[in-house]
Amino acid sequence: SVLGVTALFVWSSFAAGWAMGRVWVTIGDAFDPAEGKRAFAHIAIGASLGGVAGALAAAWLVRRYDPANLLGFAAVIVLGAAVGPARRL
Repeated sequence: SVLGVTALFVWSSFAAGWAMGRVWVTIGDAFDPAEGKRAFAHIAIGASLGGVAGALAAAWLVRRYDPANLLGFAAVIVLGAAVGPARRL
């Protein structure tokens, strides 16, 4: 349904923004300004390469499997991303 897709888009945009903010806050806490300036390029390159690799992997998966069947796979990935860091608390 259109409402479901819209809700998913809004939620995923919010979650991505929150996660990105948390990443930069954590990096800001972990490095002093000089280390942060040196590490920024590596982090930015890694993020860019990860975005490209993720898009290519998603395109490959959609060609290979039915997109409806990939929802369960995506749910497992999101659950793992949520539970993994929470176990360290």
